[in-house]
Amino acid sequence: MRGPLALLVAVATPASADEVVRSGTFHTGVSGDAELGPLEAVSAGGVGFGARLALAAQVEINPSWALRLPLVLGVTGSGNHYDSGFAELALIPGVVYRFRDPKSPWIPYVGGGIALGAWGADRPLLDLPVPIPARCCDGHVGDLGFGGGHGGHSDPNFDTDFGAGIELWGGTEVRLAPWLGAVFGLDLGFVHVDDVRVTTIAETIELRLSL
Repeated sequence: MRGPLALLVAVATPASADEVVRSGTFHTGVSGDAELGPLEAVSAGGVGFGARLALAAQVEINPSWALRLPLVLGVTGSGNHYDSGFAELALIPGVVYRFRDPKSPWIPYVGGGIALGAWGADRPLLDLPVPIPARCCDGHVGDLGFGGGHGGHSDPNFDTDFGAGIELWGGTEVRLAPWLGAVFGLDLGFVHVDDVRVTTIAETIELRLSL
């Protein structure tokens, strides 16, 4: 009985003001996040502007290091021709280091992960030749019907790829309560579509609930 009793005492005993502990009401360090923000997709042919949504789970290894697993969905477009269209659907397992100060609610962080998923982009965004004249009202941006391989999408002017990429994270979290935090982040990603690099930049606002 000493084990369960010791755990109960540890949970019930408040941390001292100078002690850095895991996040959450019960200091479990287990959190769930929802984030939203603008997205820019930059490639050889220009820049696409849109939005990104993500849901994530985060588990703290200790008060500073944490494992993070976001699922992201992002789309961009430009005007009626959608010549700067980009779409992403990816799972990004990674790790985060947080600079903790027990006397401050602000927690700067850096981290990164390996993006595993599917990406698609308009050929003009990739600075690749367009096989047929672009139609003005296809409305294909946001259609995540990835068709497999290069040019697998139903629109021949929209190329898709499955694979892996790299994403870097940075920003700051502010703890509003032991169980609630707000995160202001900047995510920088590097992926390839049809062997052309696309750099994604997302400025996000995130709501974090911690146990």
